[in-house]
Amino acid sequence: MWMAKKMLPEYVFDTTQLEGNPMTFPEVQTLLDGITVGGHRISDAQQVLNLKEAWQKAFSYANKSTLIIDKSLYLNVHSSVAKEKLWNGAFYVWIGWHCGNNFLCCSWC
Repeated sequence: MWMAKKMLPEYVFDTTQLEGNPMTFPEVQTLLDGITVGGHRISDAQQVLNLKEAWQKAFSYANKSTLIIDKSLYLNVHSSVAKEKLWNGAFYVWIGWHCGNNFLCCSWC
């Protein structure tokens, strides 16, 4: 567990990069230490902080003597990641058709 906590900045940075967040690794580390970083959108900084909160929830679940991975645990952790999203607190499912190069239509359940 201590290694996972030590790797938190790397986990958060890697995830934000997958999402297209332009913050650099040192900027993510700085923000995780509680210091603001200038020159970025508020949503980019909030994404980093949301991911930190989600990881902290996951760590607290993992520290329990019995860990049951179920829908409620998933939705609880996911609610931190998707605070500003329409599908916060629900599973998100893509339903679509492929027309040429376009992927059409999505749905929430």
